[in-house]
Amino acid sequence: MLTFKEIRQLEPQIGAANLPVLKRARGRPRTNPDVRFFSHVRVDENRCWLWQGEVDWKGLPVLWDGYKHVRAYRYSFSRFVGDIPAGLDVLRKCHNKLCVNPVHLATGIHDKLARARQQLAKTYCPQGHPYDEANTYRYINANGNPARNCRACMRERERQKQIK
Repeated sequence: MLTFKEIRQLEPQIGAANLPVLKRARGRPRTNPDVRFFSHVRVDENRCWLWQGEVDWKGLPVLWDGYKHVRAYRYSFSRFVGDIPAGLDVLRKCHNKLCVNPVHLATGIHDKLARARQQLAKTYCPQGHPYDEANTYRYINANGNPARNCRACMRERERQKQIK
C-alpha cells in the first residue's frame, strides 16, 4: 500500500512502460494491472488522474484487472489507499467522474442512498400523520426502490379527485 506522498511522486511517471510484466504459462504475456492502469491515466491541471480507457454505459471508468472488469476508481482506491469498508462506496471529492486519483477519492454513502435512508427514517408524513403499520402503504416504486405513502393523505387526495 502506497502513501499519498509516494502517489504524488508517481504522477510524473504515469504512462512509463518500465513496470513489470507478468508471464503466462502459455499464450501472450499478461501485463501487470498497474501497468494497464497507468497506461490509461493522464494528469490534468487540477491534479486529477483522468481515465482515458474503457468506460461503462454510465460513463464510469472500467479496468480489466487480469481476471474481471472492475471500476477503475475502486481499483485505484483499494490499490493505493486500502480496502473499501463494507456498506460504503468510493466517492470523488473533485466530482469528476473520470478521476481515478486516490488523493481525490474517499469512502462514504452516495447522496441518493443517504436521502432514501433519511426519508425512511421519518416517522410522520408532511401533513403530520404517523407512519405506522395501520396508516402506511408500502410499495416498490418505478426505480425499484422501496417507498411508502400515508393512507390518510391518499384518502384525502382521492376525495379531492372525486369532488372535481
